Amino acid sequence: MAEVTVAFQVCSETINAAEAGLRRLDQPDLADMLRVIQTNEHEKLRLTLILQALRQSYAQGQFSWPRRPSADSIEINSGTGTPTHACQCCTAAEPTEAEYSAAKAEALQGLQCVVDNINEVLEEIKYAEADLDDQ
Repeated sequence: MAEVTVAFQVCSETINAAEAGLRRLDQPDLADMLRVIQTNEHEKLRLTLILQALRQSYAQGQFSWPRRPSADSIEINSGTGTPTHACQCCTAAEPTEAEYSAAKAEALQGLQCVVDNINEVLEEIKYAEADLDDQ
């Protein structure tokens, strides 16, 4: 994981240097486009990590709602004679299935929006490059 963090840091520093270089070359529009891409890439990473954490938690069975209690996880309350479910998964605060689904959908929708934004700016950069070639 540390290698990935270092790689992202190097990419970020390279983009920041390119942005600064474009500003020195009096190309603020292109520099702004790089900044928009950098900001959107940061958001894309954040949303990807959220989505991964949600999926991983679900896959590891950390939520109680996707599974039914097994017979050996059910205890009978000796005072009332009623079944109790005493595993730790039910005592910790956790999202409901609807909350999980909504969070996952929100992360996916956010990712799609961010990717669309990045693609739009990349398209603008292609047009700007063509304009510079024409000059």
